[in-house]
Amino acid sequence: MAAALYYLTIAAVILIGILAGRRARSTIQAMLFGLMGNLVMAATLFCATILFAVLAPGSIDSDDMGFRLGALLLFGSAVGVIAAFGSRRHAAKMATRLF
Repeated sequence: MAAALYYLTIAAVILIGILAGRRARSTIQAMLFGLMGNLVMAATLFCATILFAVLAPGSIDSDDMGFRLGALLLFGSAVGVIAAFGSRRHAAKMATRLF
């Protein structure tokens, strides 16, 4: 269960980064949107961990989730920013090809 929550959070961070990058007007804005998406998803994972720990004791290993949350905060921010930045570059290339 804990691993599924973690991988769903990573997928959501990447998806938010891609969608934010396509909507952003500048590269800096795309990177900020990617970083904000990561922070929102890290807070969501933290709240879900607490919720599952209270509602179903023993279902989630607190040490494992602490490690996963730390990894998400350290490396997930880079994933969200890179996804937003890459999506921004892709959207800019597609816009120039139209004309």
